[in-house]
Amino acid sequence: MSRYDAPCAVNSMTSICIERIQNGFTVTATDPKIAAENEKSSKWKDSRREYRFDSVAAVCKFIEKIAEEALPVDPAPPDPFGKAFDAAVKATSDNDGDE
Repeated sequence: MSRYDAPCAVNSMTSICIERIQNGFTVTATDPKIAAENEKSSKWKDSRREYRFDSVAAVCKFIEKIAEEALPVDPAPPDPFGKAFDAAVKATSDNDGDE
């Protein structure tokens, strides 16, 4: 089983994973620059990067430094059915009892 098949697998486009190894910790994180390039290019490159640390303190310091960039807040995607659904619900509500 590879590292990425483990329960802490990094499968999303933006993620941070911390794992204990025999002599410290690894942090696998999404590199947002590579992820952005993947969106624009037909040539895909793995955006996961693995870093090794000796202590929990070093892991925490690193995550504090990269968290905002590695885990961006995605704006809500456009909902093509949102207005149509709202209109259908309103029409149904307006017609309740008209049968």
